[in-house]
Amino acid sequence: MKQYLNNKQQGVGLIEVVISLFLISIAILSHTQLIAQSIRYNNSSVFQTHANQLIQEYSTLVQLNSEAAKTDAYNIGYSDTFTLPSPNCYSTALCNSAELAATERYFWLLKAQKQLPGGKVLISHSSGDVIMTLLWNPDGRTIPTLTSPNPLTITCETGDDKYACIQAKITL
Repeated sequence: MKQYLNNKQQGVGLIEVVISLFLISIAILSHTQLIAQSIRYNNSSVFQTHANQLIQEYSTLVQLNSEAAKTDAYNIGYSDTFTLPSPNCYSTALCNSAELAATERYFWLLKAQKQLPGGKVLISHSSGDVIMTLLWNPDGRTIPTLTSPNPLTITCETGDDKYACIQAKITL
């Protein structure tokens, strides 16, 4: 009997192994969620940067051709679709300011739709200012349908359940 009491356990028991594996799996899962959230925030930053660059580029185009902008040549409606204008002022040397505006608007809109997922653009001229609103859905959320879109009344809201949006005003 004395020999049985002196016999000490050597090695690791099954329960200790199961508990260790459980704790390791919880740590790995939480780390995976942290990485996924980090990627989501990184993508959001990339889209925000693209939107800022697009606004800066369009602002430059509008200010360089302000006479056409004052006649609403740079306006873009919420559901407007564009075809390559004729003449294409990037391949033809002789264009007036309205034709140049149509060409620049077309190529800029293509770029905006490529860089912003599900991107919608609304640009209008009002009282000497060009008002720009860019909306996109970074996480597959649906952008709300605007029946009478007015860039002055769209509010860019933030939060997990909202679409992404940025607004700018260009003074001519």
